[in-house]
Amino acid sequence: MVAFVPDVHSTLGDTVTYISVAFIIGVCFAFFYWAWGAPMRALARRPIIGQPLTRIEARQLALSKISYGQLALAAFGGVWIGWTQAEKYDALNGSGVAWLGFGALLVTLAGVQAGCKWIVERKA
Repeated sequence: MVAFVPDVHSTLGDTVTYISVAFIIGVCFAFFYWAWGAPMRALARRPIIGQPLTRIEARQLALSKISYGQLALAAFGGVWIGWTQAEKYDALNGSGVAWLGFGALLVTLAGVQAGCKWIVERKA
């Protein structure tokens, strides 16, 4: 980047920085997508042994691998992020609102997952 834009604190420097970061993230996502499909490619010609899991069974299996402690830790992390960033930035203006929203979203998602886990365990 320095070879193309000697003054990195200019508008052109900012643009090149954003394009460079977007390119690097794109390469990382492409590699991640390729690696994510590796098991499927490796098992593509393997014969099917049994029936696949239904959507409900797959959801039950996924929720059984998550503990309530992990969900509580995620909720605590949301509260911690909201609290620390509200002290660092103005909590009701600008990026402070985004940090509070992110923390609230994390707490909400952890609560929803805990509720789903509890419902699935009660039915079993």
